[in-house]
Amino acid sequence: MAPSDRLRDLARRHGATDEAIDAAPDDLALLGQLLDARVRPGALDLTIDEVAQRAEVAPDEVHRLWRALGFADPAAGDTVATAEDAAVLGVAYEQVDTANGIERLVRQTRVVSAAVARIAGLWADDLREALDTGADVADVAERLLATFDPERLAFLIGYVHRHQTQTAFRQELTARRAAPDGAVPRVVGFADLVDFTVRTRDLSGRDIAALVERFEALAFDTVARHGARLVKTIGDEAMFVGEDVHATVELARSLARRDGDPGVPPLRVGLDLGPVLLFEGDVFGTPVNRAARLVAQAEPATVVTSAAVRDAHRDGPGWASLGVRTLKGLGQAEVFRAG
Repeated sequence: MAPSDRLRDLARRHGATDEAIDAAPDDLALLGQLLDARVRPGALDLTIDEVAQRAEVAPDEVHRLWRALGFADPAAGDTVATAEDAAVLGVAYEQVDTANGIERLVRQTRVVSAAVARIAGLWADDLREALDTGADVADVAERLLATFDPERLAFLIGYVHRHQTQTAFRQELTARRAAPDGAVPRVVGFADLVDFTVRTRDLSGRDIAALVERFEALAFDTVARHGARLVKTIGDEAMFVGEDVHATVELARSLARRDGDPGVPPLRVGLDLGPVLLFEGDVFGTPVNRAARLVAQAEPATVVTSAAVRDAHRDGPGWASLGVRTLKGLGQAEVFRAG
């Protein structure tokens, strides 16, 4: 079905040509054109190799960066880039004059792209939810074009990035003062929703999304309130890390009680303490693996920890030994429940 007259008029008001409008087979295709023009103005008239030539960068390095952004290699001759892409690439390479610098740029691109992809997903969520309501596509287009402001979004992302970078630098320097090699023991925790698969089996996609959103909101707020850092959320599970043992145990107990949103289904939490590696915003090491295994040992609404956590916080909540348990891949260990 050809685009509606109302959507065609909207497209014209936003600068689309009659030729482009006539080429759209339906409302969704024309909506895509409008959003493309808002998000990435400029014609997609350059191949990746032409971008490399304009920026004076080796084509194989540009292809590596393209993949680091998360995009598949385009077919030969495909025009997938704009003049802005060439300009941005030139800026990115201004301070890259060694092989090590190139590797660092590729790594930075990969990490930043993965983070920004999640941000972009928020806007795709808005689009999907609006279309799911059955609203007229022209209404959806008008609302998105009125609310999606790339410049405002870029400013907000830049602000958060500076704030988070400042915090990360401070944390690293604090760790270095405590231990020259940076190997400061940290408490690693995992919290997950009990019986998530069973609870969501008969729910609609929208209801599952709403449940996950409430869980993530509870995790973010609780972790931040106790001075720890939420490392990541993966569906029904959240991973966090804290430097203060007492505060992180209280954080875990607060999560298990679902303080702040008792409507979230029951949670269980596992904690371990030990040196970990911080890399690309993630956390690695045996304490991470052990905390993940400990979650499976917890009953709903309880916190289970290793002996290391209990020993570092003996004056905290009443501790109950759950005996020696076998933790997959880690052998046997005595497990404790925080009161």
